Amino acid sequence: KTVVSGIQLAFDDYKDSRNVEIKLVIEDSKGDPNSAVSAFNKLINVDKVKVVIGDLTSSATLAIAPIAMKNNIILMSPTASNPALSKAGKSFFRVWPSDNYSGYVAASYTYNKLGSRNVAIIYINNDYGLGLKDVFKKTFESLGGKVSLVDSYNQNQIDFRNILIRARQDKVDLIYIPGHPYGIANA
Repeated sequence: KTVVSGIQLAFDDYKDSRNVEIKLVIEDSKGDPNSAVSAFNKLINVDKVKVVIGDLTSSATLAIAPIAMKNNIILMSPTASNPALSKAGKSFFRVWPSDNYSGYVAASYTYNKLGSRNVAIIYINNDYGLGLKDVFKKTFESLGGKVSLVDSYNQNQIDFRNILIRARQDKVDLIYIPGHPYGIANA
């Protein structure tokens, strides 16, 4: 809801300052790739939009990007960050940095500033988590660190006991958890 509120505010400001006829059409993908494809197809086929702001999640954005490119629709994501999106096409834009940057910064900071040498990675099992996990692991190991545990969790998972026990047994210095809070689809 906060993203939609921000878009609405910017839309109203732009419309009021330019004296132009534009329309804002809002659809909810629920952060789900299948729902995103359905919502996106409705926007371009029924509502005839030419510019789409969304989706927020990498998985949903990766699902709709090929449709946008095929139909010459400008697609801008405020938050999707999976590295594969860098090759999504000439009409795809994002305002959030790629996981290539975020994962690199997190790994470098963990190794160089925090002094961690043995870490666990527990990532959300979607394209966002996978992108950050891969970049963090590669960077951390290239610096000389050890990643002794890599495991994933699902969006609605609330029990991490077994993963944390394994991390404790591996005597990790730090647990890197790329993910997002429950309910990101309602943001």
